[in-house]
Amino acid sequence: MDAISDSVTVALEGAEAVKAKLVMASGRLNVSGGAEGVMEATFAYSDPKWKPEVTYEVADGLGKLKVRAPHTDRPRRGDPEYVWDLRMGKDVPLSLSAKIASGSADLRMAQTRLSELDVKMASGPLTADLTGDQTDLTSVSVKSASGHTNLVMDGSYPVLDMIDLGSASGTIDVTLSGDYPVLKTLNIGSASGRLRVTLSGNYPAVENVSVKLASGSADLDLSGLSRPRGEISVGCVSGKATVTIAADVAAAIRFSAVSGKLVAPGFHKEGKEHVNDAYTAAAAEASAEGALRLSMSTVSGKLVVQSPEEA
Repeated sequence: MDAISDSVTVALEGAEAVKAKLVMASGRLNVSGGAEGVMEATFAYSDPKWKPEVTYEVADGLGKLKVRAPHTDRPRRGDPEYVWDLRMGKDVPLSLSAKIASGSADLRMAQTRLSELDVKMASGPLTADLTGDQTDLTSVSVKSASGHTNLVMDGSYPVLDMIDLGSASGTIDVTLSGDYPVLKTLNIGSASGRLRVTLSGNYPAVENVSVKLASGSADLDLSGLSRPRGEISVGCVSGKATVTIAADVAAAIRFSAVSGKLVAPGFHKEGKEHVNDAYTAAAAEASAEGALRLSMSTVSGKLVVQSPEEA
């Protein structure tokens, strides 16, 4: 059956902000920005019964857009074409949620005024690139069951205060660079996958970075942090966490385990914590309260703390 291609344009109709909800059973979702109105979309599909349903209404200045795959009793056998190419508007704040059962998702949001992002994906690769000056963005939540999730944020995020990422058995790659003046919480969790997190930027308000594993592995690169501070907590049953911290950063580690292991060259025991020389020097100057504090609670896991030179 020949592929069908439809184009749909949705105008603002006076909306001062837009809340968009995307629901796809299976297929390929591509989202970018730069549209003049709410959305400029092209849909490609192999069966007329698979034509996406698009609805839009405006009330009290809020535009509500919904794009969903129709319910159909005709199965998609083999690998039929089902692709959504969506360009979202660039002029008003956009709250975007997407729910995808299987397939792939590629979100490139630089040319939007993204205010919220909430993505749930059952299986398949997901890339969310939120690079740019995102002056309206307040929260990011990305959850997946399996597959590879890649989150890239390199820009300015003046009102973003929460990032929440999770995966059951997939891989999560996170690169956060730029300015995050009010970001307080970063939560990352995985049951049995692998986490790779690079924090390189300015995080003056960060209070808690939480990484939770069951049996996977986590690599946290904190060597590029400007004025590192706050609490980094790692919880795992039997996984391994590797944390890279610059040697000149005042850091303290609290490690508790049933039969786990701590490997931290350059750190020595002081009371209930392991501290490095930079922490000892800062404490002597009564400035250790601004230190980076790392804690890990585990049954039989392993925590390795290293410098960039050892990585």
